[in-house]
Amino acid sequence: MRAVTLALLLFGCSPAPELVDADASADGVGLADAGVDADTAPRADASADAASRDSAVSDVIADAPSALNAAIDKAARAMQASQQLVGLAVGVVYKGNVVHLGGYGLADRENNRSVDPRVTRFRWASISKTATAVVALRLVKSGALALDEQVSALLPGYAPPTTFVEPCGSQTTRTYKGQTISCYLGLFEMPLAPAEQALSLAQLLGHLGGIMHYTNGRGSPVPPDALASDPKVNTGVAWALSYLTDKPLVAIPGTRYSYSTFGFNLAGAALAARSGQSFAALIKIHVAQPAGAPSIEPDHEWLATKERAAGYAMSGGSIVRQGSTDVSWKLPGGGLHSTVQDITRYCRALDDHTLLDATQRAQAFTAQKTSDGKSTGYGLGFDPGSRAGRPYAQHSGSQQKARTQLRLYFEDNLCIVVMSNSTYADTGALVNGIEDAVRPLL
Repeated sequence: MRAVTLALLLFGCSPAPELVDADASADGVGLADAGVDADTAPRADASADAASRDSAVSDVIADAPSALNAAIDKAARAMQASQQLVGLAVGVVYKGNVVHLGGYGLADRENNRSVDPRVTRFRWASISKTATAVVALRLVKSGALALDEQVSALLPGYAPPTTFVEPCGSQTTRTYKGQTISCYLGLFEMPLAPAEQALSLAQLLGHLGGIMHYTNGRGSPVPPDALASDPKVNTGVAWALSYLTDKPLVAIPGTRYSYSTFGFNLAGAALAARSGQSFAALIKIHVAQPAGAPSIEPDHEWLATKERAAGYAMSGGSIVRQGSTDVSWKLPGGGLHSTVQDITRYCRALDDHTLLDATQRAQAFTAQKTSDGKSTGYGLGFDPGSRAGRPYAQHSGSQQKARTQLRLYFEDNLCIVVMSNSTYADTGALVNGIEDAVRPLL
């Protein structure tokens, strides 16, 4: 095992050159390749508090094969260059070991700050939904609630919508249950019978709740940026719900899959209300602490965090810096951030059953069904699938300043995480490319 210190790694290597527009050839830092902070083997007691694991030396170095790290490093650098990514971070877990942590390019181009996988914080975007499902399933196991409980029972004061909308298309009127409904602002708005208003926690976690997303319903459920960025106003997830709860549904609950970040926000508020704790506290207790991943936190715009990655977009063939708005108001659906080191630890904790036991994980990783028995292709906070016959559970994220993806091959004990501050990144291609580099060496 190589005893290479962090100081030698960070200061013994030349800094990455600044990326200018389409030139994305900046060097990265691969910590696992240098023998630094490749995490230790699976814990004998998966339920033990991870604080004891990190209190002494942070992580015990695993002797990851140099050929494996070299292959991952080569693939990551090639894809960073081909996709013209400003910054990229990669984490790989295999059989309980974090075998690779790599930072490539720049976290902040204008200030020539390199991506450091132990320090740079990237937004999770919609990977946050997986953590919300983890919290829910752990609370279910504790007996605090049930997946089939009604949201109105979990969240005092919540009144389910009494109508739902559908696009008008070319029609101006339609008949619904004997009523003539006129098109208004491009949508038909139909009444929901009392039984149709029933909305469960499981439906929210499986995108079966009929909750609108950003632009597919009537009005906008997004709070104004100026208010969301003010900590005196933005007091948490429940505050932002006031912009959602007066909106009609976009489907009768249970009848069809309709992806919704705001459905997860509603789920998070319900979990917080039933537990008597803030959703941020639930993430800390049920995700960050047991995974040994302290940087998993809400991304509060008003906190000065120099370790944040700046964001970049492609505009007219040039790479331009993005602005930054608060996302903590949608914490359950897309408001977390962390280092790639800690999201990789999170994935390890998913793999080794620290966070979810086998039964819970099967619930999360199994595609849900609509009320008429059709598979949605989506589980509870996780997107199940397969590649080359190998099943996985994954989630991607797309948001201002970030493109992300986490994929766990649970039968192979292999997890790959990619995070980029370039909003044009093709994360699916990145994960596939890393997998193709890794598989022959496993």
